[in-house]
Amino acid sequence: MLDATLKMFTYQASSNIARRQYSVEVAHENLCLSAERQLTAKAYRQMAKKKKPGKSEPVIEGKATEVKKKKKTNIFEFLQQVRGEGSKVTWTTRNETLVSTIMVLIMVTIMAIFFFGVDQLLRLGICGILPIECVSTSN
Repeated sequence: MLDATLKMFTYQASSNIARRQYSVEVAHENLCLSAERQLTAKAYRQMAKKKKPGKSEPVIEGKATEVKKKKKTNIFEFLQQVRGEGSKVTWTTRNETLVSTIMVLIMVTIMAIFFFGVDQLLRLGICGILPIECVSTSN
C-alpha cells in the first residue's frame, strides 16, 4: 500500500514538473515571438519614416527597354575567338574514345538480345492464351 502511494505521488510530481517545464517553454517561445514582432514593427516604422511622401522619384509611364548596341566583329576576329574557345575544351584521347565506343556496342548487343528474348517469351505466352496461329507462313 505504501509502495503504491509512493509510486502515485512520484508520478504526479513528475507530471507536474513536465507540465511546468512545458509551460515555461511555451512562455519563452511566446516571449521570443513577441520580441521578434516588436523588432519587425520597429523596422517597418523606421522604413516608413525614411520614405517621405511627395518626394518620391518621378514615374515614367510606358515600357522602357534598354537597347545595347553589340560590337560587330569581322570574320577573322570571330574565327580567332572560335579557335580560342576550342583550345579551352578538354578533348578525349583516342584510347578513351575507342573504349567508350566498344562499351556502347557491347551494351547495345546485350540489350538487343534481352529484348529479343522478352519478345519471344511474350509471343509464346500470347500464342498459348489466344487461339491464333502464331507461326507466319510465307508463300
